[in-house]
Amino acid sequence: MSDARRRTERIITAGMRAPRLPRALPWLVEVDDGGITVRVGPSWVDQHAGAHRETYLSCGAFVLNVRVAAEHEGLDAYARLLPDRSDPLVAARIQMSPSAARYFDEPGLHEAMSAPRRAPASLGAPLPTPAGRAVDGPLTDVLRRAAVREHAGLTFLGPDDLAGVEGRAPADPVERPPLAGAVVTTIGDGPYNWLVAGQAMERMLLVAASRGVRASCSARVFDDGPTRDGVEQAWGVDGRPQALVRLPARAAAEQAPQRDLLRRTA
Repeated sequence: MSDARRRTERIITAGMRAPRLPRALPWLVEVDDGGITVRVGPSWVDQHAGAHRETYLSCGAFVLNVRVAAEHEGLDAYARLLPDRSDPLVAARIQMSPSAARYFDEPGLHEAMSAPRRAPASLGAPLPTPAGRAVDGPLTDVLRRAAVREHAGLTFLGPDDLAGVEGRAPADPVERPPLAGAVVTTIGDGPYNWLVAGQAMERMLLVAASRGVRASCSARVFDDGPTRDGVEQAWGVDGRPQALVRLPARAAAEQAPQRDLLRRTA
């Protein structure tokens, strides 16, 4: 096996560490001399009678990991989203070439892909309680910049607000550490936007992990239309909510005022 082939396999292996649905692989990867093509996994489409936001979020996260891994291997990676207008199941086309200068735009991201940072790595499963360092004010700014870098927005929720979005009672801070939420948003709501949100979500998770913060992510909570609309109205979100990330909270709760508009009872 050639060095180039081994390098490509390492890059794809890194991509596979992206969060995905638990029972069906959300992507199909094709490799040729020109680069990597990422398609929506046919098994997922067959089971669910069409593509879905969670699938594209997962594919977007895969693309981000490939970009980070390619940089680690000394390559420049250019990802074109939805390159075939006639086939929306072609999620992305990634072309790689030797980098003119070896540099890392965000040190520690490649190492963070291999470190424990969330369990299970699923966009649809119930969210586990993260552990590790709490989120403080400066860190929220870093996470927001990570999302903006991928052309997405990020809105932080305090512990009570997070409970309201998830439709549960706030946890007793004596029994368990309080959690904050971060809502990843995009301008627009379609496959292209879902791929953008997936890259932003994964970059944010990697940045958090590189700084000792373990987080968990979910998208299913926003399958409920009233919940998505309520988040937009309550926080004046500039875009459509696409994914929810849970983080250990302390000062993150101070990033946004508390709202009662999403409080729900069973």
